[in-house]
Amino acid sequence: MYSKCGALHEAQAVLDDLPRRDVISWSALITGYVQKGDGKEALSCYDCMQSDRISPNAFVYSCILKACGITQDIGKGKAIHDEITSSQIFEKDVVLGTALVDMYAKCGAIDKAQEVFERAPLRNVASWSALIGGYVRHGKEERAFICFEQMQSEGIAPNAVTYACVLKACGTKGAIDRGIQIHDEISHQGLLKQSPMLGICLIDMYAKCGFFNRAKQVLNEFLIQSAVPWNALIGEYVHQGKGNEAVDCYLQMQSRGFSPDAITYICVLKACGITQAYKTGVQIHHEISRQGILRENVILGNALINMYAEWGMLLYAEQMLDEIPTRNNVSWNAIISAYAQHGESEKAWKCFLNMQHEGFSPNIVSWNTLIMGYALEGLAEKAFAGLLQMQCEGIIPDPITFVCILNACSHAGLVDEGQLYFKIMSELFGIPPDIEHFICMVDLFGRAGHLVKAMAITCGMPFLDHLPVWSALLAACQKWMNVNLGRLVFGYAVQLSKNDASVYVSMKKIFAAAGMHEELLAV
Repeated sequence: MYSKCGALHEAQAVLDDLPRRDVISWSALITGYVQKGDGKEALSCYDCMQSDRISPNAFVYSCILKACGITQDIGKGKAIHDEITSSQIFEKDVVLGTALVDMYAKCGAIDKAQEVFERAPLRNVASWSALIGGYVRHGKEERAFICFEQMQSEGIAPNAVTYACVLKACGTKGAIDRGIQIHDEISHQGLLKQSPMLGICLIDMYAKCGFFNRAKQVLNEFLIQSAVPWNALIGEYVHQGKGNEAVDCYLQMQSRGFSPDAITYICVLKACGITQAYKTGVQIHHEISRQGILRENVILGNALINMYAEWGMLLYAEQMLDEIPTRNNVSWNAIISAYAQHGESEKAWKCFLNMQHEGFSPNIVSWNTLIMGYALEGLAEKAFAGLLQMQCEGIIPDPITFVCILNACSHAGLVDEGQLYFKIMSELFGIPPDIEHFICMVDLFGRAGHLVKAMAITCGMPFLDHLPVWSALLAACQKWMNVNLGRLVFGYAVQLSKNDASVYVSMKKIFAAAGMHEELLAV
């Protein structure tokens, strides 16, 4: 009873007082911890159960495998797998087979999950769903689609969980045709009435694919009075930078009598920051204060800090920091970032110190934010010192750190230093350059007028189909009025995207500066 109600301390106390404990009493407690998402305690209970010399049954094994998935403890999961295999009695238990597939998938061993799945003598819709979900979770959407088709070809009908996984894959891949087909299947089977979760998945899929009208249509047909489907749509508007649409959706949600929750507020506050929607943002702040939910939700407080920072209202942002009773590293990083992004590196540094005085240790985000603040102000030496100091504190630089350092070199015109850091990033720290690093290097060379070097590093990239790099190179050609190279770069850029207006604007400015009016009109 206590376990089902989530009162696990009381359940543990009752178990401890039992004169004789059996597999049923232990499984009740283990199940409670797993349902709560506390895999670590579930595994601890399992160890205690074994100390009592009580043999697990199939149900306990399935719960413990879930706990291994939660904690991503693949070592323990493999040990349980060995126990199950050696017992032989559970060889044909489809629930255990599914639990094993799910555990390996959640631990990142998707190939092992596939192997266990293929060896299983019995497979059902849950087994297939676990495998498909694993592929989706690890960004292998095409494999998920193949499994989905194979499952149907073997006569296994998908259930709500299967459809939810495949819809997520459709949204990630932008596979709108497949998504519409699945929507038709779901509607034909009447599953939307049985599983509201599928409605949320459909809204999310359509929104991710950019079909917001279809997403709104599903939302309007939703039968459950809940903020969750609204949050799915508002959140995706924000994710795609459509802040005005997100705010409008929030206002429509309220006009239709739906009560926002904390997630709604977090999404809309971000939208208000992006769009400078002062009135709505302040109203939400007052509503949050009226409800008193700021005391128990630090993420809301952090969202308010970020909103005021976006507006450039740094004093309000700092006041928000003071109002958060349970502020954390994220709260401090938000205020450090606010000052850093607005050219107040000294105030960012003071916040960095105050954070430590309150007992919070700066993490990689804190250091990167501080270094970027120095970079934006052209304070390269302070950025370099920050890189050194963070390593002395035991924080290992990551790819973002070097984006910040290369930006510092670019803003300060330190070409040699930039080339050196670009080199040691991969050679000493094992960080391969990605698109952001190449953009920084093109910007570094471009600002200094080294256009040949900028072109050389662009052509040496392992990926030539990224427009932002070519746009940065074209901007450098514009700065130095290099018509010939500009024409060449423009040709590459247009091949990648004929709809990017900034590319055409840059080329027109190059021709205009060179007095080439006929060429200007032809662009």
